[in-house]
Amino acid sequence: VTNTITIDGKHVKLTGGTLTRGTGFTEDMIEVTNGSSLTLADITLDGKNISSNGTLVRATGSAEKTTVIILQEGAVLQNNITTGAGGAISLYANFQSTENIEFTMNGGTIKNNTAVSGGAIADNTNAPITITINAGKITGNTANGDSSTTWGGAIYSGSTLIINGGEITNNSTTGRGGGVFKTGGLDTTFTMNGGIIKNNTARDMSVTGGSGANVYVNQCIFTLGDNANIPDGLYLKLGSDSKFYISSALKNAIEIED
Repeated sequence: VTNTITIDGKHVKLTGGTLTRGTGFTEDMIEVTNGSSLTLADITLDGKNISSNGTLVRATGSAEKTTVIILQEGAVLQNNITTGAGGAISLYANFQSTENIEFTMNGGTIKNNTAVSGGAIADNTNAPITITINAGKITGNTANGDSSTTWGGAIYSGSTLIINGGEITNNSTTGRGGGVFKTGGLDTTFTMNGGIIKNNTARDMSVTGGSGANVYVNQCIFTLGDNANIPDGLYLKLGSDSKFYISSALKNAIEIED
């Protein structure tokens, strides 16, 4: 790929083969906009570890429309390095707008990507964006930068995040939230009913060092229940912009900052 592939007002499914970042090409590989949908199945998108300012797939919102990205079994998003947010997937809609974006992962793998925040996936804060993880693996991704502003080795979410299944493992950040960093305030939610988030690392390289090695919840409504599994490294920051509902059995300690 040597120029951005733009999907504008269309519904597209890509299957089979490999799309790779061309030498010298530093922008987004695919952009999905204007109420379009993109489904990826049995296909590899490879950034080839070329330093860039773009992601593999970027969705941008359009007023009164819903733009959709779906990952299915066999989709692999890998080896992208960006100086922006979202190493593999970047989702952008205007603050509190009607520009709806939905990203759903039903399978596949997102691995070995690097960004400033959201090594694998990132959205922007307080926008009508929903990230849903139902299955698949997110592994080996990195959020790399200033430790005070670098968040989410795998996922940075400032809007709505739902995890029903899948594995988020072996990701890292030089800041907070080795697996997931969640913020956004009381207008946003993080609901985890299933899946596993483990073996991720944050800036202090410890599961009890205040950086949320697996999950750092800063500001949102957080619900943890059913079969969700975060064995350690869960950090909750209390405040007027946070509410926590935990109904699953806890086998390990949670760090809570008042």
